[in-house]
Amino acid sequence: MAYYPRKIIPEIMDWLDKIPIIVIIGGRQVGKTVLMKLIADELRASGINEQQIFYMDLEDFRNLDACSRDTEFFKEFLKLQGIDLSKKSYIFIDEIQYHENPTNFMKLIADHVENIQLIVSGSSTLEIRRKFKDTLTGRKQVFHLQPLDFEEYLIFKEEVNLLNWYKNNCFQNKNEPYDIDSFDLIKKRLQELAEDHIIYGGYPAVVKAKQEKIKIGLLQEIIQTYVRKDIRDFIHIKNVAAFNRLIVLLSGRTGNLLNLNALCKEIRIKRLTLEKYIFLLENTFIIKLLTPFFTNIKLEVVKMPKLYFFDTGMINSLLLNFNPLPYRPDAGALIENFVFKQLFSNLSIIDRLNFWRNQNKNEVDFILNGNPVEVKFQSFDSPTVPRGLHPFIEKYHPSHTVIVTRDYLYQNKDILFIPFFMI
Repeated sequence: MAYYPRKIIPEIMDWLDKIPIIVIIGGRQVGKTVLMKLIADELRASGINEQQIFYMDLEDFRNLDACSRDTEFFKEFLKLQGIDLSKKSYIFIDEIQYHENPTNFMKLIADHVENIQLIVSGSSTLEIRRKFKDTLTGRKQVFHLQPLDFEEYLIFKEEVNLLNWYKNNCFQNKNEPYDIDSFDLIKKRLQELAEDHIIYGGYPAVVKAKQEKIKIGLLQEIIQTYVRKDIRDFIHIKNVAAFNRLIVLLSGRTGNLLNLNALCKEIRIKRLTLEKYIFLLENTFIIKLLTPFFTNIKLEVVKMPKLYFFDTGMINSLLLNFNPLPYRPDAGALIENFVFKQLFSNLSIIDRLNFWRNQNKNEVDFILNGNPVEVKFQSFDSPTVPRGLHPFIEKYHPSHTVIVTRDYLYQNKDILFIPFFMI
């Protein structure tokens, strides 16, 4: 079976053999198991012996038992699989959250078994945080795998060359001859693909499905599995009905400020319960809360955040609305969530993503490292900066400004107007 590459692989490969434990976290069905197999393929391609690479899933009770006993038992288990412990070996452990005490297990392996590189994955960061202790400090590096961003989506669709061609040619010298018909045709196709990505999201299985009913069915199953396993089995929420109502309400408010008091009244639950539910949703990779931009970073944590989902397909599934964007009153919110996902998916460890809003209710959708990114899903006739950006620019003097449009492209030294599918 052919697998498609993920952009996070080079980052993970850079850390192998430099730290004993690699931890890959992410929501269900984002491709963690396939990612592990891709990393194993990279190891084989680099010359690592097949016999020194071993995968185990802790949902299998036999593997869980092997990891739950003492270190000597685990070593004997690996030897039975044909692994030579006198040589470097790479042990992939999927669904680590099923282990009762993963911290102790991994610490013992890292400290007392030479030549083993652990690569582990988990679906629930909440369960992992509950079970992981500070004793792994200095022994692990954590990576977050998300649903496909648009570039990865195009790779899965085998159409990424269209985006690469468009980016390479869109700012070419207009005095040079080029095929304008081909240029417009490719732009139209990229718009169609981006809109499809917004409607059905970036879960790999959904992206690869051919029929709409299969896509919708897979999205519904992801939601049901999340509620059934993460929420009921791991987190033991009793009022699942209220939790489900909350998710649906939030899906209709992506890109909005998160008003907890208003939500409490609508769902009829206590403030502390709501805060717990929001915490759970963020720590199981369903939503992300974006804090406001201040030069004094301490102020960010006390101000109302904005809400986004990690996957727009999940938004549409919760709303039971898969209509095309031209027929959606919430098209602007979906586009904004798409831009958030593109920005957030490609942040480096030192990048900072916020939004900005002042007392006069002037607002900028995103602030990336102090520079504004505004979403205006409309066609432009000229490079006119929206009025809402002026107060931020006048106050903070950013080095550059980005305006995300439907199809308008323009650039000078200070400002970039860019179609949404290029962000």
